[in-house]
Amino acid sequence: MNIETFIEIDDDITGFEWRLTAYGESIYYSIKNNIDDILTVLIEFYEKCGRIDCLSIGQTGGDFTGGGVNKPLSKRKMMGFFICSTRRRFEFIGRINEDVNTYAAKARAGNLFIMQMMIVFHTITTQSQKGGLTEIYLEYGTYLKSFYSVMYCPSGVKVMLFCDGQQKNEQGRYHHNINWNAVAPKILRPQA
Repeated sequence: MNIETFIEIDDDITGFEWRLTAYGESIYYSIKNNIDDILTVLIEFYEKCGRIDCLSIGQTGGDFTGGGVNKPLSKRKMMGFFICSTRRRFEFIGRINEDVNTYAAKARAGNLFIMQMMIVFHTITTQSQKGGLTEIYLEYGTYLKSFYSVMYCPSGVKVMLFCDGQQKNEQGRYHHNINWNAVAPKILRPQA
C-alpha cells in the first residue's frame, strides 16, 4: 500500500480528551469533532522527530493516578496507542504485556518511545469484556502479566501491589513498576 507511517490501537477506545495544557495545567476537554486533525498533527510531529521510534498518547487511567497537576508533558513509554513507521522498525517482545516488555527492554539499548500526555484516550475497563487477554488475566491474575516484563528487563522492572483506593477494603492487584534510572540511558552529547 506504500504507507510508511501508521497508527496501531490495541484497546477498544471509547473517546479522546485534552488532559493537559502546554504548561502542564490540568484540563478535561472531550474531543468530539476534530480527532482527524489532532491525529494528523501527532503524525506530522512523529515524522519530523526522526529519532523517536514510537509515539503514543496517554491513557486516562493509570497515567493520571494522583491527578494531573504538575504531571510531565511526556513520558518514556508506550501503551495501547502507537504511531509507528516502516522506516523505524522495532519488534514487540513477548506475548503478554508486550508493550511494557518492549519499551523497558529496548530503552536500555537506546530506542526512544515517547508518550505525550496532553491528549489521552479512554478505554473500556480492563477485564470487563470477553476476548483478548481477559480470560488469561482472570485465570492467572495480573501477576503473570507483570512478571513477564521482569523477565525481559530484570534490572529495571519489578512487580508491586497496586491499590487505587476506589473500593473500600480493596485487596489491590499486581502491576509492573519501572525503575527509569535503571532502564533509560542518560547519555549526553559531547557538546552538552
